[in-house]
Amino acid sequence: MDIEFSLALPREAVGIPMVRRALGDSLRSLGVTESCVSDILLAVTEACANAVRHGGPANRYEVEVAVGYGRCDVQVIDRGQGLARLPEHYPPGDTENGRGILIMQAVVDEITFGVTPGRGTTVHLRKHLDWNEDALLLREGLAYDGLIHEGLMRDGRSRDGRAHDGLTRDRLAREARVLAAV
Repeated sequence: MDIEFSLALPREAVGIPMVRRALGDSLRSLGVTESCVSDILLAVTEACANAVRHGGPANRYEVEVAVGYGRCDVQVIDRGQGLARLPEHYPPGDTENGRGILIMQAVVDEITFGVTPGRGTTVHLRKHLDWNEDALLLREGLAYDGLIHEGLMRDGRSRDGRAHDGLTRDRLAREARVLAAV
């Protein structure tokens, strides 16, 4: 299943919960585990907070999301001055700022930065998705129902009673598992 969406937001903190809601609800509706959703939302929140804080002088930033092939890719794009360098370690405990990039690195599988000094930063986050146990059953049901809807009955016969190439509920379930893995 491929899902893509993008949001253009004001460079204000009020937009961050909107991103979290849209992305979190999308992932949960697909059956991604809450732990995986939480990791993605933490990283995206940090990336958005950096865009809000450092993305000036532009007054907007963008978030692009693509979910498919068992992973979630998120790009947070600002038009600020760009990163000077990446931190190598966590700052001292009494420091208020400077942990965002390291937190993102800790919770996603891949993180890359596209930096054009004076033109902005693109943070690309990628996380491989973990699925709830019932997510596969849901996908099987959707694939199965889709074939039923196209005229195939539950016993593998068409509505007019003819057999259809051995396409039974068990075979449909196996094929749905294969499709879900893609």
